[in-house]
Amino acid sequence: MSDVDLASLRSNAVHLSEHGSASQMTAASEALPLIDTELARRAALPKPPKPQRRPAPKKVAPAIGHQTALPKAS
Repeated sequence: MSDVDLASLRSNAVHLSEHGSASQMTAASEALPLIDTELARRAALPKPPKPQRRPAPKKVAPAIGHQTALPKAS
């Protein structure tokens, strides 16, 4: 589950714990500590390094003149 999905799950659980039916409130209140624990665990993990970007390719001047005017390579 991605971090965004986990944050959405927590938001839904908070909403249900406040405005759900009795069974939803119970289930949400039991799930919230588990979700918070997982969020804290993920926050403590080191972030992966950003990938290095390749430099932009150098621009090459277009060939001028007709290509058949070039000397033959023997």
